[in-house]
This record gives sequence, C-alpha cells and structure tokens, in this order.
Amino acid sequence: MMKKLLSVILALCMVCLMGAALAENAATGVVGMWYLKTVQNGTVNVDASTVGMVITLEVKEDASFTMDAMGTVTNGTWELKDNTLALTAEGTTLEATYADETLTMAQGENQMIFTKEEQKALTLAPVKENAAEEEFEGNWTSAYASVGGAIVNADVSKETMATLKIEKGQMSIAGDGSLGKLTGGLQLPMTYENGKLTYTMSAGTMSVVYTAVMLEDGMLGLTADIGSTAITIYFTKTAE
Repeated sequence: MMKKLLSVILALCMVCLMGAALAENAATGVVGMWYLKTVQNGTVNVDASTVGMVITLEVKEDASFTMDAMGTVTNGTWELKDNTLALTAEGTTLEATYADETLTMAQGENQMIFTKEEQKALTLAPVKENAAEEEFEGNWTSAYASVGGAIVNADVSKETMATLKIEKGQMSIAGDGSLGKLTGGLQLPMTYENGKLTYTMSAGTMSVVYTAVMLEDGMLGLTADIGSTAITIYFTKTAE
C-alpha cells in the first residue's frame, strides 16, 4: 500500500514539474520581438506590409513590453496565463493568444497575426535630381501610394488607382480614384523646372498643386497638394 501511495505521489510530482516546465517554455517562447504579419477579416487575409501597417511588439524578460504602432509607442507590463498573453498599459488590457509560434490579437472584426519574422515597410528609390523633361513622357500606371507617410500597394484601394499620360508637356489623369476625379480627364499644361513638372489648378477658394518627379529606378511620383492634405501616387511606365 505504501509503495502504491509513493508511486501516486511521484506521478503527481512529475505532472506538476511537467506543467511548470511547459509554462516556463511558453513564457520563454513569448519573450522577444514580434512583428505584425497578417490582418484577417473573415476569409480575407491582408499582408500588413502592403497596407503600410508596421507594428512591432517587444515582449521583455522583466515582464514589461513596448509596442510601436507606426511611430506611436506604448509601454506596459505583460502576463502569460494558459497561452493567453495579457498586455496592460494605462489601465487597459489587450489579450493575445500564443500558439504555434504566433500571437493573435482580436481588434473588433479583425485578427492581427504577429510572428517573429521581421516585417519591413515598402521603400522606394530616391528622387532623381535634375531628371530630363523627356523622361516624363509616356503612359503610366499607378503602382504605389503614399498617404500620411505610409507606402501601400495602389491596388489596396481603388481611390489610388489611376493611369497617367504625359505628352508634349501636357498631363492627363484617368481613373475612378481621387486624382482622376480632380482632373476629370483634362489635359494639364505642366511646367518643367529643376528636374520636376508642376501645375497649379484653382477652382474658387480651392487650389491643387501637382508636382511630378522621377525616381532613380525609373518610376514617376505625382503629388497632389490640397491645402493641408497631400497624396502621392507612384507610377510605373506602361510598355508601348
């Protein structure tokens, strides 16, 4: 009887030790730098980098964390219970599920998936200084857009889709997006100076300043400044 009791006690001790080891392994696995990889909404999965969402989460060994959401930094503390990571900052707690080397956070109808694989924002080539006027000539198709400093694929939003034609210094924009609606297919007489093309459109109290530049890799960037708002569309040249 005593041997059986000792066996049961030893078995229980082993279970407790295994449980502690698993908890320790989970805590060790959750520590480190995490990067937002995917945003899910129902059956739709969006690569975070294509929509300019660069969010990092650093889970530290001292039970603190730092989250950087496109320049907005939040610091707080974390606790892991049953594979649920609780992040607390300024009295608010956000929970994430830790499983299969990923962290999954629910934000309304969206699921935000973090991995430890570094994710980088889209970057474009620098502006080509003193580009020749003839380099702007041709037909162009929108590829990327920059709004609020984030660069995204143009096909993410129809608002940024457009085609552009520059011929003999005249620019015309077509498409259902914002730029196409602003110009209405009109031919705009661009002025070339210092490697750029510019045009100012005025209607009543509103004015729109268009500036076209060339990038070192042959892309064209067109910025529309409307008061305090600016949107830049980057175009690739259409094969003739």
